[in-house]
Amino acid sequence: MAKWKREFVGDVLQDKNDETKFYIKIKQDISLKSGDYLNLESKQNQLDSLKGALERGSIDEDVYEKLVEKVENMPDFVKFSVIKLTKN
Repeated sequence: MAKWKREFVGDVLQDKNDETKFYIKIKQDISLKSGDYLNLESKQNQLDSLKGALERGSIDEDVYEKLVEKVENMPDFVKFSVIKLTKN
């Protein structure tokens, strides 16, 4: 099974004046290659992923707690995080 490198690159934000409009804010320079993916992950997706990583032993309890706190403190106008997935 192929392993994927996960890299946070930005957020999908809801427009302040029109709740039906959204935009993507990229927070760092990125380049995409053929076969790369941009994954949109909601708060719940991220929390589920973190729980799975903790259960597999990929992260320890301290890291888990810090990352969960970070995800839970995301403002409501941040609808998704944009994650770049690259095959290792």
